[in-house]
Amino acid sequence: MITNEFNIAELERQMLNVVRLGKILEVDHAKREVLIKLGENRALVPWPCDIGLNYIRWQPLRVGTQVVLVCSCGDLAQARIVGMLYTNDLPPPSTDEHVDILQFNDGSMMKYDSSKSEMTVKSVGNLTIKVDGDVTIDASQIALNGGAGVVTGKCVCAYTGKPHSDFSNTVTAGK
Repeated sequence: MITNEFNIAELERQMLNVVRLGKILEVDHAKREVLIKLGENRALVPWPCDIGLNYIRWQPLRVGTQVVLVCSCGDLAQARIVGMLYTNDLPPPSTDEHVDILQFNDGSMMKYDSSKSEMTVKSVGNLTIKVDGDVTIDASQIALNGGAGVVTGKCVCAYTGKPHSDFSNTVTAGK
């Protein structure tokens, strides 16, 4: 009878540990592991990655993040992070259903608002764009620091038939 009682208790323990909530206590970036607090227990867990056909993303995790773990057979040693949750300490950057945001600690961010079809990129520091090929920007209006129309050589003189400078109505720039 002791064996049956043990088996039932072990099955209950396993069932209770299949899905757990935990909190990240420590992060080891070099090993890509996090120490998770699960009630009175702790587990060293590899963190999930985001890998697609055409990209691989490095996403360092943060101490204090609440995580959802799945533990195969209820074994905490086999725990894997399957999700992360917002908390009062780490709230979402927006609750607008039309907005997707990637926000960084220094205030830099990328935001897309599908209700306005508008994308915003904000950098609180320098922004570097490196291109091995050409850059083409087609827009109804391009404003560089405000200002007035940019001089172009696209206009052809009605008298000489040669190009001469003209002010653009599309591109404006400040000094």
